[in-house]
Amino acid sequence: MDINKVKDLDTAAFFIEVGKPLAKAKTIKETLDILMYQVGCIFQPMNWSLLLKEPKTGDMVFTVVVGANKDKLQGVRIPKGEGIAGHILKTGESLIVEKVVEDERFSMRMDEATGFKTQSIIGVPLKTDDKIFGVIELINKISGDNFTEMEMQVLSSIAEYAAIAIERSYYNQALKKIALTDSLTGLRNKISFERFINNRIEVLKRYNVNSSLLMIDIRDFKSINNKYGYNVGDRLLKEFAKFLHTSFRAVDEVFRYDADKFAVVMPQTSLGKTQQARQRLLTRLESALFLGGKVSISANVAIRLVDIDIHNEIQDIINKKGESVRLESNRQSNINNENLESGTLDSEKNSVKADPSDNTLSRKRAVDNQTADNSAVKGEDVNFSSEIKAYPSESSGYEDDEGENIHDMENNLQPMLDEEDLELQRDSARNKVQYKYKDVMLPGDYRHFNKNTHGYITVVKISIRAVCFETMRSNTLKPGDIVDVSFTLDDERKSLIKRRVQIDSVDDKMVEAQYYNPPPYDKNLGFYMMA
Repeated sequence: MDINKVKDLDTAAFFIEVGKPLAKAKTIKETLDILMYQVGCIFQPMNWSLLLKEPKTGDMVFTVVVGANKDKLQGVRIPKGEGIAGHILKTGESLIVEKVVEDERFSMRMDEATGFKTQSIIGVPLKTDDKIFGVIELINKISGDNFTEMEMQVLSSIAEYAAIAIERSYYNQALKKIALTDSLTGLRNKISFERFINNRIEVLKRYNVNSSLLMIDIRDFKSINNKYGYNVGDRLLKEFAKFLHTSFRAVDEVFRYDADKFAVVMPQTSLGKTQQARQRLLTRLESALFLGGKVSISANVAIRLVDIDIHNEIQDIINKKGESVRLESNRQSNINNENLESGTLDSEKNSVKADPSDNTLSRKRAVDNQTADNSAVKGEDVNFSSEIKAYPSESSGYEDDEGENIHDMENNLQPMLDEEDLELQRDSARNKVQYKYKDVMLPGDYRHFNKNTHGYITVVKISIRAVCFETMRSNTLKPGDIVDVSFTLDDERKSLIKRRVQIDSVDDKMVEAQYYNPPPYDKNLGFYMMA
C-alpha cells in the first residue's frame, strides 16, 4: 500500500484497507506489529518507532522499533518531555519537522547513542478519550524526500484507528487474563490447564516435542481449613503457589486446577528428568516453612508423560473434586490443634514432611520403567535463556502497586505488553523455535531502491529477520543501502520470498542485511525455518 493511493482512491476505502488487518489482531503485540508494518509500507521511512508512556514516571519507552540500529533503541527510556516525542506526548499535537537541526525541541541524545543522523521527523499521538498513552514517530524517508502535510494527516488518521484497535486488544487480553487465572493465587486455572495440555498434545503430534506433567496434591489440607479457618487456608495456598513458581524453570507452567491441587507442565522434558525435578521439589519441601515459619506441609506428587492418550485421564482427575491424585501410597499426617494466628504452633513437632516414596499416576507409566523413558522420550531436555523470567504469582488482575485496575489502560498497557513478550519467549523455548541462520544455497536477484542497478545473487544464509547473500560482482553494494531482494525456497511449493533489506556489512561479494520491514507473519519462511 502506497501513500499516493490516497489521491487516487476514495479516502474511506483506503482507511478500510488499513483497518482490516488491525481488526483481526488478537493481542496487543500483534496489533502493534501490524500497525508498524503498515506504517512502513505506506510511508517508507528509514526508521520508525512506537513509544509508550511509562505509567509511574511519565517517561517514554521505545516499545517497537523498526529500522537501522533498532536494537540500540529497543527499550530505551526518554525522560518526560524530552525531544519531539516528549513534546507530542505533552501537548497531544501531531508534528512535522523538516529540519530537526533548526528545531530547539529536538534532542540529539538518540542520534549520539545510535550513530544515526536524523534529518526530518513526523510524529503523532496515540490517544483514547483524550488520554495520550503513546507516540508514533517516523524519521527520514528512504527516498530522501521530506515528509508532507498530507502524510501527517494520513498518519494521524491511522493513529486514531490504531488507538481503537490497541484499546480493544488490551481489554480482550485483560478479560482473557481474568478468565484463565486463579483469582486467589495468580496461577493459571483449570480452564487454562486443559487448554495448555491440548496445546502440548498438538505440539507433540506436529513437531514431536515431548512434555511431562506433575500432579501435586497438598496432604490433609481440609483439616487445616477445618481447624484454623479458610483465611489461614487461603494464605497457605498463596504461599504454596509462590513456592511452586520458584521451584521450577521459567519455561515450565504451573496451574491450580482445584482447591488444594496443582499441576506443572514441563516442556521438552523426559520422564527421567521429570523424576529428578520431582525429587528436588520434595527435598525442598522438607525444609520449607509456611505461614510465618509456623508450619510445614507435605504433598503427593505424581508424574506422567504427556501423550495423545492423556486427555481423558486428565479429565477424570480434574473433574473428581476432593479426590487425591492416584498414587501407590497415600499416607496421612496429623496437625496439632493449635491456633496458627497465635503463633503457638510448634513447627518442629507438628511439621508434615514430604515423602519421596510417592510414585506415579499409574504403574504402566512408572518412572523407573527405563524402556518407556528411552523409547517414548525423543526430544532433548529444554535449555532456556536466563533472560526469560517467571511470572509473578501474587496477583491475578492487572493491578500495580497503587491498586490501579484493568480499566486504566494508560497505566497497564506497557506491563501487559511486557507479559505478552515474555510469553512469546517462553513459547519459543518450549517449542524449540530458532531464530538463528540456516545454511542454504538459493538463487535470487536484487534491485537497488534508489539506483538503477540490479544483479543476480545466491542466498547462502537466511533467518526470520535477516539474510546473507553473495553477489556476482564485488563492490556493487555498501552498508546502509536499501535493496529489494527476491529468492526461491527449495521447499515443496518453491515459495518465492520478496524482501526489502538494509545492508549491514559487505565483505567483497558477501553481503549481510536485515529485512527492512518484514511482515508480522510469513508462513512460508516460518515453516521453512522450522523444517
